Amino acid sequence: MESFPALRAPFTDAFELQEYEKGAFSLLNVSITLLPLKHAVTNYGVRLCGDSWSLTYTGDTGCCPEIIRLVDGSGFFLCEATYLKEREEILIGHGHLTGTLAGKIARDASAKHLILTHFSQSSSGWLASLRRDALASFGAPVDLALPGAEFALED
Repeated sequence: MESFPALRAPFTDAFELQEYEKGAFSLLNVSITLLPLKHAVTNYGVRLCGDSWSLTYTGDTGCCPEIIRLVDGSGFFLCEATYLKEREEILIGHGHLTGTLAGKIARDASAKHLILTHFSQSSSGWLASLRRDALASFGAPVDLALPGAEFALED
């Protein structure tokens, strides 16, 4: 993790890392698409498609046209929503989203189900507000990726 050097070693100690370029490839019966997204450091969104399911994950990102292209019609959209809409002014130039922005992206990309992750706070009231904001701008199912949550990946 370039933005936090102390976290580099645990990953390289635990995993054999392999970098991929943007584009599409297959692994077993899953097609994988990688697209660079908007963030302060290099970040790629990932779309995984199986025979009867699709999941798109943004990682950290700001709004950009590539997200819509990557998510387009995805069954599940796992999207970071770091802040509430009241804090949107702090997002400029860094690359994070609010629940409202995540909902708009999911709506514009015709996603079927939005799952929010990467929260800057964990209080139940704050998370409920984040989910409400996303639901208001998306208008379709919105869940939170909380510890222990499980989702059946079927479109």
